[in-house]
Amino acid sequence: MKMGYSLNGLFNVGMVCALLSLLLVSGASLFNLHMAIDLSDKIVEDSIVKIHHATSAQLSLVNAAMPPNDYIIHANPAEQNNYRKLFDAVNNKIDTLAAIPTLLPEQKAVLDDARYEWIRTREIGDAIMRIENPINDPVAAGKMEQFDYLIDNIVKKLDVLHEAIDKEIEEKHERLHRIKFRTTTLIIVLSVIGLLIAIIGGMVFARALFPPLRLMQQGMQLFSHDDLEHRIDIKFPVEFQKLSKGFNAMAKKLHETYIELNTLITRDSLTGCFNHRKFVEDSRKEIIRARRYQKYLSLLMVDLDHFKTVNDTHGHPVGDKVLQRVTEVMSKRLRASDTLCRYGGEEFTIFLPETNKQVAHTVAECIRSGIEYTQIPVSGDQFITVTVSIGIATFPDDAVNDKELLAKADQALYAAKNSGRNRVCCNGE
Repeated sequence: MKMGYSLNGLFNVGMVCALLSLLLVSGASLFNLHMAIDLSDKIVEDSIVKIHHATSAQLSLVNAAMPPNDYIIHANPAEQNNYRKLFDAVNNKIDTLAAIPTLLPEQKAVLDDARYEWIRTREIGDAIMRIENPINDPVAAGKMEQFDYLIDNIVKKLDVLHEAIDKEIEEKHERLHRIKFRTTTLIIVLSVIGLLIAIIGGMVFARALFPPLRLMQQGMQLFSHDDLEHRIDIKFPVEFQKLSKGFNAMAKKLHETYIELNTLITRDSLTGCFNHRKFVEDSRKEIIRARRYQKYLSLLMVDLDHFKTVNDTHGHPVGDKVLQRVTEVMSKRLRASDTLCRYGGEEFTIFLPETNKQVAHTVAECIRSGIEYTQIPVSGDQFITVTVSIGIATFPDDAVNDKELLAKADQALYAAKNSGRNRVCCNGE
């Protein structure tokens, strides 16, 4: 068979050869085929729409969590306007998701739970933003913990919604499989009772129909199990070729959206390094890896000295530029295996795998001196310099788990601050 033929052309040839018998076989098969194609289209379209809006809502939630955190750290009134805009965006994303007409009852129930949690979250967020001076306020810190907990909980509920959508895709896939079985059975029954020429025509038609249909089913099954990189390569018939191209285009777009979301969730939008969420995820993994292979693991806590003065004197845009330049300086002095995270505000963490305390101290000094002698442009010919204080803790010398390692590094950082700043201190010094 030559590539590029269509089912319609094959059907016309079969009509001439098989007369009425082939007409019955082809007509019944085409009916079920179009049912399968329509169902495949709905599976792809519904899944992409639902997953897109669900991931968009998750991204908005992650962004909305930043203004309260920044407000507690800096007490900047400008964060209040940003807070309202981002929270309104979350409301719009959730409303858009809820308005999708193809949401199933169980999916709506999960979304209603997430909406209820969101109402509670906004109440706490409003309370935080009403605090006049939240810096070092234990009440504000307590509410912030509640706020972060609820945000994470809503994101998890939306993950549950993802699972419900995957389940829906699997159920529709089973229905598609039943359509295939019914089509096969119908072709066999009508071919057996038809003329020999009808049997031959049915076999030809089946050879054209089932291989691409199986490829479609396999592709849908892999897609429903989160293999978003899978693509379907069907060169004939023309109808399946067009369908596979449409599927591949939508799958590519969804995969790109997934990658972008995953990047935004784990990356700090200002500096480009990993964020606090990524630090929390990696802490336990790094300790487990170091313990399993009996290797050292050092953690650096880096904090900019007098950063509030930079913001107060030169403005927050300059403060943002300082954070970006400091991140560049640190990144250039780290290995590919090291992990740099923005822990919060002007504080950073750096994991140094397979690095003992002495080597970690050398790396920290290199970072400290590099930042100290880096000139950062402010405006025109005006430049400023900043310094950092660094605390070091090492597993297993100083800690036996991730929480203890963080606490020891934080203690060392405070020691560096209290002893004059612009210096490196190790735990126990």
